[in-house]
Amino acid sequence: MPIIDLNCDLGEGFGDWKMGDDAAMLGIVSTVNVACGFHAGDPQIMADTFAMAKKAGVAIGAHPSYPDLQGFGRRPMPYTPREIERLVAYQLGAAMGVAALAGHRITHVKAHGSLGNRATEDAAAADAIAQGATLTSEQRGAIGRFEMAVDARIESALARAQDLYLGAVRCTSSVLAIAFAELVIATHAVDGASYLHGLLVGLAAVPLAPIANDVVGALQAATKALAAR
Repeated sequence: MPIIDLNCDLGEGFGDWKMGDDAAMLGIVSTVNVACGFHAGDPQIMADTFAMAKKAGVAIGAHPSYPDLQGFGRRPMPYTPREIERLVAYQLGAAMGVAALAGHRITHVKAHGSLGNRATEDAAAADAIAQGATLTSEQRGAIGRFEMAVDARIESALARAQDLYLGAVRCTSSVLAIAFAELVIATHAVDGASYLHGLLVGLAAVPLAPIANDVVGALQAATKALAAR
């Protein structure tokens, strides 16, 4: 039976200030995106959230943003693509280190707030986010499709999706997930084929431009290849 990944943002308090009931949410979702200290969160909250997620069997991801605590990462900031790449690498590296202390493992990256919104309109920003995540994860050996032992069919389908996603993110914000699909598929705690199936179900409800439909086709091929392994 197909499984749809339920995902939410967590760890978005700061110091003694709490936002939401993270423990309750961990009883519902299968993956979470944890703030890395730039829009919310701090080392203690990150560590506690990662530890709770591990106990609950929930996969964890980094949730990088612009450095905007007062604005909760919602305000546009004029960072260059190179600066964005470094911001993402900095926050992901912190998340990976704190996750290791909690005995857990980062499996994906999701940009937060204004940074994520910018990536739907700015191809260079979207590419900088993906580059910062991919290169950092390769160096630390935790995530990134290049370290995965995937067969040639999956590799080909993912390469096709990677080539197309920059055009796709211009079409609709819902397609932003495509930019990070390559970082999640093989490392996700939930079965990769099931994760992609859930992603495709979500995309099916969105009017897509032709290039986005090409991305969906590539992901469908990857789903079939993963299911056949």
